[in-house]
Amino acid sequence: MNRQDIWAYIEYIGDAPYTNKPQYLRGVHQFTCPCCNTRILSSSYLNIGYFEEACEAHLGGCRQGVLNASEQELKLRLKIYIASSWKNQQKVLDLSKRLEAEGFEVDAFCRATDKRYSFHWSEFVDEEIELLKYDAITFIDAPKVQRAFQEDKSWLDWADTVIMLTPCGKSSHLEAGYAKGQGKLLYIYGEFPKGEFEVMYGFADGLFQESEFDNLVGKLNKR
Repeated sequence: MNRQDIWAYIEYIGDAPYTNKPQYLRGVHQFTCPCCNTRILSSSYLNIGYFEEACEAHLGGCRQGVLNASEQELKLRLKIYIASSWKNQQKVLDLSKRLEAEGFEVDAFCRATDKRYSFHWSEFVDEEIELLKYDAITFIDAPKVQRAFQEDKSWLDWADTVIMLTPCGKSSHLEAGYAKGQGKLLYIYGEFPKGEFEVMYGFADGLFQESEFDNLVGKLNKR
């Protein structure tokens, strides 16, 4: 730490009796810690050098304490986006609750809140069979679909980590690829049936069976 940094938090507050020789007056400076607001008076020290050393020691320790607390808060508040299918709605909700119980922030696409718009095909057509009238091009142009896309993308951008809950479809895999391309952590969690595998799952930072939730949490805490 540069000693000049200390003087950014020191002000002259006037004259006061010298502690060891109260018959004398001396100029007094006051240091105010920017982290905890603790005040240190120069009149408590033999000379200005000792005063500076005390201020340096306090500020260095206080900054480290704030840094450690911030790192702990960051660890506890890791932001997670769950990519999956509406067919897994209950599993998504259950997983989000379990992750939140571990101290993580979680976005579940199928859980509408005052901050989160959740799109379901029933807002687009009355009967699921009517979706057969649309192809990928005509579907994506619909205003509600565009709103859903922008909403999901904003939550993907918000997240630090994506957990792709299997089995899931093409959209979830696109979300996972986008997240990885943005430098986010990617974990694949859920069912892995025999005879089904994907070479490009190698992009993931970890694959976990549905029974390995504790291992997944352990990995998240070690990121």
